[in-house]
Amino acid sequence: MGGHQGVQWKKGNYSKSSYPPLTPGIITGPGITIETLTPTLQWAASEGGGADYYSIYVSKYPYGFSNLVIDQSPVYGTSWSVPIGKLVNGEEYCWNMQAHKAGKDSEYSEIRLYFQTKVNEPPNTPSTPYGETDGAPGTLYAYTTSATDPDGDEVKFTFDWGGDGGETSETGFVPSGSKKLYLTAGPVSAPIS
Repeated sequence: MGGHQGVQWKKGNYSKSSYPPLTPGIITGPGITIETLTPTLQWAASEGGGADYYSIYVSKYPYGFSNLVIDQSPVYGTSWSVPIGKLVNGEEYCWNMQAHKAGKDSEYSEIRLYFQTKVNEPPNTPSTPYGETDGAPGTLYAYTTSATDPDGDEVKFTFDWGGDGGETSETGFVPSGSKKLYLTAGPVSAPIS
């Protein structure tokens, strides 16, 4: 992602008589892959008296104001959490900001920080369940199977008793890895698929 750092952001024009606040210093690390779609962005307060508030800009690749996904202002303090629904898994983003004080605006931050959201990988195909192959309807049986999620997310198992999607039993979400599951059987003498 470092190859995209030549992005040009619009800069303000100021006369010598207008003294905008100094540009805030962003402290979140560049080029990282994050595992959340609601990160908290952090920055150092503007030097020389701080700022009344800040504006935050987040754009997706190709970066720039034409691809803004967040244009948030006013933001008070030195951190802000991205709300749900703004970022998408697997996308590359760039953020920068601007300080505002007494009606004057700083230039856009010189440092633009790049990050990418992690793609959520699906779990692997479960191993063939081991347990009873014939059973009485409504009887509870134990089965052992395994499915591992590369992201460490919980998994859910669905057992198809007839192989046609008609009679199924489903577990709740359980940690990934080998599991002993207890399920109520479907029709009599129906093999598990």
